[in-house]
Amino acid sequence: MSHKRGRLAGLMLAVALLIVGALVGTSGAGAASGGTSADDGVQAAKSAEAQAAARGRRGPRGKRGPRGRTGPAGPAGPAGPQGPAGPQGPAGPSGSGGTAKADAIIYRAPVGTGTTAVYEKGGLTLLANCNVNGFVTARSATDHAAIAAFGSNPTPTLYSGFLGDMQAGPPGQFIITPQDGSSFVGTLVYTPAGGNPVTVNYTIQFGAAQEDCLFSGTANYS
Repeated sequence: MSHKRGRLAGLMLAVALLIVGALVGTSGAGAASGGTSADDGVQAAKSAEAQAAARGRRGPRGKRGPRGRTGPAGPAGPAGPQGPAGPQGPAGPSGSGGTAKADAIIYRAPVGTGTTAVYEKGGLTLLANCNVNGFVTARSATDHAAIAAFGSNPTPTLYSGFLGDMQAGPPGQFIITPQDGSSFVGTLVYTPAGGNPVTVNYTIQFGAAQEDCLFSGTANYS
């Protein structure tokens, strides 16, 4: 009996020792693990300090680089308000005189005066008479002239005439007023072959205060 109790006590003692040993081993392993983590932190700090020492101080700022290419133009903005009018500019130079010229025509005669040349220019001759049926005739100095005349008497009655191949001298003469002795106002345009035209604005009056027959007007030519 006493022998059995000794063996049981020995077994219990052995189990107790195994438990204690297991506990001690676990504690030692944790201590060992904690020691390794602390060492790793120290090594990392030393490595960072070494890298900072190796890098050195920041250097000076470098030069500005070249300008880049110009970008595309943006869309046009809206038109602004109209500005005030500017000052008036100086007067321009005077123009040169034209080449057109003008002549006055005047014919006064008592009744019974025969045919008289009252105006000549550029191949045109105007002839007037102061008889009962006074009238005015146009005559050309050259063949193949062209003439046109139109006008009105006091009625009013319109008169006009055109001649595209006017012959020289009396055979080709052209009457430019009525032949009934009535007053008349009109215009004629005479164009000689190869020459410049002559334009005449005229009037003929009978029984005027100035004289029995009055023919007057203005001839323009160049």
